[in-house]
Amino acid sequence: MELYRRPGTRRGSAPRVSEPWLLLHGRHDDIVVLRDAETLAATGGGPRTLVTLEAGHGDIPSVARGAMIEALRGFVDDLVPDRTRPELPDPRNAKLLALAR
Repeated sequence: MELYRRPGTRRGSAPRVSEPWLLLHGRHDDIVVLRDAETLAATGGGPRTLVTLEAGHGDIPSVARGAMIEALRGFVDDLVPDRTRPELPDPRNAKLLALAR
């Protein structure tokens, strides 16, 4: 993670971030090696999800769009609690509910 070792960068800030992260990494990225993405994903702080896609550096949206969208959906689905509606009382039984109180 050479970027985090350079003077003037925010070295060490990643472990202090407690929010969940989704890291999408191109398996064929020749600029940021996979090991660096794995190191970043393994840092402390909040939960980190690393997804490697069949892409290079900066071309995930054009090369692996479907896989990217699926990764985003899965990440959001894991963050959002069950989105089913709570069961509401049947208004036809309102008199029974009032009597039961």
